[in-house]
Amino acid sequence: MKIAVIGDPHGEIERVREMQLKDIKAIIINGDLGKCDIARKQKFSNLERTAKGLPERIYSAEERERAFLESYETALSLSRYLASIAQTYTIYGNVENVHSKEKTEELSSEIGKRLPLLEEGLYKEGCKVFNNEILEVAGKKIGGLEYFTDTLENEKRAQKILERMERVDLLITHQPPYGSLDKLSNPNLPAELKGKRVGSRAIRTYIETMQPAQVFCGHVHEGEGKEKIGKTEVYNLGFCGYKIVEI
Repeated sequence: MKIAVIGDPHGEIERVREMQLKDIKAIIINGDLGKCDIARKQKFSNLERTAKGLPERIYSAEERERAFLESYETALSLSRYLASIAQTYTIYGNVENVHSKEKTEELSSEIGKRLPLLEEGLYKEGCKVFNNEILEVAGKKIGGLEYFTDTLENEKRAQKILERMERVDLLITHQPPYGSLDKLSNPNLPAELKGKRVGSRAIRTYIETMQPAQVFCGHVHEGEGKEKIGKTEVYNLGFCGYKIVEI
């Protein structure tokens, strides 16, 4: 049985249409389904202002809604297309960070307008979210670990989730394991971030201990490639990369 694992598509449906997905029985996405161009511009603009000693800009309700809906609507369009090919599953990446039920309701309250819940929208389009859960596909265990910010508390939480999974055959994560395919080199990043490794130590420890056959990640687009940790093959699929896997 063939499955496809897609990395960080960011709503680029035309690039996804070019993927060779014939005879695929399941599609798994490692997060960042939708575009985040508006949100990224807003964030980097404020980073530049901070670097210049200027106060951050407070964006209007309309600007915040537009950023939210860009990632929401493009995520649904992408899911609709992929689900027409095969059963589709996803975990959340950092783009989906603002789309949790709690954060959606919080933003809805702040801008005075009810915003849609992403997970409900994805489900209607035929895409199942499996954050921190295990899928059973063709007798294989596929673990999904959603994106989490880099704090000691979150690393401990991720470690507990992975320990609960025990050993899986394939592990789908958003960020890479620490020390592998995780070095920042994007020229648009602030100087203090260039060369920094931003992978997860909890994911690294899990791989070294449990040795799943394959791990698929993304998040650090410039880290695209393959490395081995022990017997485990680790793939950073980069921006809109994919791999066909026989299981």
